Amino acid sequence: MGNAIADVVFGATNSSAKLPLTLPLRNEDDPAFLDSRSKSKRVLYGEDVFVGDHFYEETKKAVALSQSNDTLDVTVDVANTGDRDGSQVVQVYVAPVSPGIHWAPKELAGFAKVAVKAGATEKASVSINTTHAVSYWSEERHSWICEAGDYRLLIGDSSADTPLSLDFKVEETRYWRGPF
Repeated sequence: MGNAIADVVFGATNSSAKLPLTLPLRNEDDPAFLDSRSKSKRVLYGEDVFVGDHFYEETKKAVALSQSNDTLDVTVDVANTGDRDGSQVVQVYVAPVSPGIHWAPKELAGFAKVAVKAGATEKASVSINTTHAVSYWSEERHSWICEAGDYRLLIGDSSADTPLSLDFKVEETRYWRGPF
C-alpha cells in the first residue's frame, strides 16, 4: 500500500478516488504528534474524538491529501461534466444536532464510488445503519450507546464539500455490549 500511496502523493498516478487516510502537510500537524504516552500499561489517547479528518476539520489545518428500521438509503445523481470517463465518490457523514458528548463535527458514515462516462450522469447509493453511525463506546458504562436525538446526514464528494443534507431522529437511547 505504501508504494501505491506514494505514487498518488507524488503525482505518478491519479487514484480517481479518495485515500483511506489523511496526510498532513507537516508531521507536526498530526493529531498524535505530541501525544505518545502511556500510564500503567494503558495507552492514553489525548486526541479524544479528533482523529484523522476530524482533527484537521476542527483545527482548520490544511492537509496534503485527503438493514432494519435503522437503515437510511441515500441515492444521489452523480454527473461527470468532464471530457474523460472517470470515477466519482459520494461520501455521507453523520452530525449530531445537539450532541450529549464531546463529538466531532461530523463522522463518515458511508460512501460509494461509481464509474461515470464523460458527460453522463449515474446514480450512487449509500445505505447507512443509523444506530451504528451515531453510536459511541462509553468507558463509564462499559457499553455502546446510541443516544436519542436529532441528527443530520451531510452528503457530498469530500468532508469539506457536503452541500446536501437529510435530517433524521433517533427516538430512544439504546445501550448494548459486544460487537455491532
